[in-house]
Amino acid sequence: MCRALVLTLLAAGLLSACSGFGASGEQPGAAETLAARIVQSTLAANAATQTAALPTHTLTPTVELASPTPSVAPATPTPTPTQDPADPRLTLGDPDWSDPFADGSTWYTYRTDRSSAQAEGGQFVMTMTQPLGYPDWTTAGPTLYDFYLEVYARTGPQCAGQDHYGLFFRAPDPNRGYLLAFSCDGKYRLQAWDGAAFITILNWNPHPAIAVGPGALNRVGVKVDGTNIGVYANGVHLGTYSDATFPTGGKFGLLVAAAESPEFTVYYDDLAYWALP
Repeated sequence: MCRALVLTLLAAGLLSACSGFGASGEQPGAAETLAARIVQSTLAANAATQTAALPTHTLTPTVELASPTPSVAPATPTPTPTQDPADPRLTLGDPDWSDPFADGSTWYTYRTDRSSAQAEGGQFVMTMTQPLGYPDWTTAGPTLYDFYLEVYARTGPQCAGQDHYGLFFRAPDPNRGYLLAFSCDGKYRLQAWDGAAFITILNWNPHPAIAVGPGALNRVGVKVDGTNIGVYANGVHLGTYSDATFPTGGKFGLLVAAAESPEFTVYYDDLAYWALP
């Protein structure tokens, strides 16, 4: 019953961090205590009418809040502006919304036994401590429809092969949406997660515009117009792909996945989006 209530809170949008598969928090005691109190209150109120047990939802995955452990995040290098004519920044003007990650107040932050997402030192820092190969993500911000979204991402000291990072977007709920990922070996991939399985729109594809290795800085961008999804690296247009899995608006977020490194960290900075006319 406690697990069902936790999942129900997730389905209602009270928690918004997800991953491709299930996760467990470092300190489940607080969440279990809260869930137990809610269950006791509900049972007392409904005892006279013999109300049936709450249904079990199947949102996958879930995480539980735990107290963050502060750490010192290295400073982000100053990005070099791109002059590529395909760069949406050159034509869209000022962003409609931006987040310098001063305090992380618009984001769901968490820490579990396998990954964490914290605002630290003016950056949003995501770490995965198990090389599982699939991502964890977190969401924030308003619902976007047609838009251009980008974020600066710098990899940590361990970054190899298909360790990856990037954007989660067009999410109708925290458990479904598109994932654009850049890997440490200079490739990109576009997928949809339908809540149960990954749908690969474009598998890992190399491109020289993506900086590689530890300490690499990339500007990860995605332009969504209807069912067309344009992918950008440092202002360079990598390609446009069509998919109708999630054809309308949704939330956006950030992701992290260790595939080869025992601990993989990415430092995000200066996220912004532009609503398309």
